[in-house]
Amino acid sequence: NEDEKALISILSKFPVKVEQAHDDYEPSYISRYLLDVCAAYNRFYHNCPILKEEGDVKALRVALTKAANTVIGNGLWLIGLEKTPRI
Repeated sequence: NEDEKALISILSKFPVKVEQAHDDYEPSYISRYLLDVCAAYNRFYHNCPILKEEGDVKALRVALTKAANTVIGNGLWLIGLEKTPRI
């Protein structure tokens, strides 16, 4: 699915974006990147049912969701914010 590929592509750029932000002393690179991640995840979530799938497809989509959660959490931490804890 194209939305899955797009999300994988943008998530894979996290280390590069962090390095660019560090090298240029520009934390806004991370903020803008996180907005892009959220937009890509929103498209993925809207177009790719997770719980309705079975087997490998479901496992992949759950893994993508966990990866997006990790990247967003780490990115927020880098700019001095925290995710809201689970209740």
